[in-house]
Amino acid sequence: MLFLEGAPEPLGNIADKGFAIGVGNFLTGEIEVASNYANDWQQLYNEKNWAFVDPVIRMGLQGSDIQPWQLGPDHSEFTTAANDFGLQSGWVASSFIGGSRCIAGLSATNTSNATHAKEILGLVRKYHLQQLVNKARSLSAGQLDLVNLFAMGLRTKEVAATFGVSIDAIKQRKLTIQRHIGVTNFLVVVNVCTRVDVENHLINHGH
Repeated sequence: MLFLEGAPEPLGNIADKGFAIGVGNFLTGEIEVASNYANDWQQLYNEKNWAFVDPVIRMGLQGSDIQPWQLGPDHSEFTTAANDFGLQSGWVASSFIGGSRCIAGLSATNTSNATHAKEILGLVRKYHLQQLVNKARSLSAGQLDLVNLFAMGLRTKEVAATFGVSIDAIKQRKLTIQRHIGVTNFLVVVNVCTRVDVENHLINHGH
């Protein structure tokens, strides 16, 4: 588990008991996380591998939306510990982009504010896309050239001819790029890299 910087600050204003937001593959545990929960809770949570039993994550894996959560009545080790830390209710928001999942779990006293729900979901979706864009920014020049050729509408055999390699080699390079960004769909890669180009254009032209 890696730790991210720059989680959406407004989430902390809504989540009066703390929050965590993660991006990646929650089924394999390959996720990057940002959190402002107490260090004692984070340490216990990670030591116990509670990501695999956390009901908030289970709810987040079921769709791409936002819903309130409440701690169950069971007396499991997780529930007992969460109770001890005062984490009893809140929001769970989820975003899904081409095989990449982003889940935010917020612990909050008030879960009846519809405006908060809409704001949280918007922040989570924006944060998720930005994390993918950040991954795309670290692609090599050659990888970006390959993506741009597909964005221009070239077919795999035409891209292979441009690079002077086999079609299988291009397919393998596409998979490598997908894995780097954390998605399972190359069209998503193209869309994300297009966003990088747009951002670079805006930065370079001072807008």
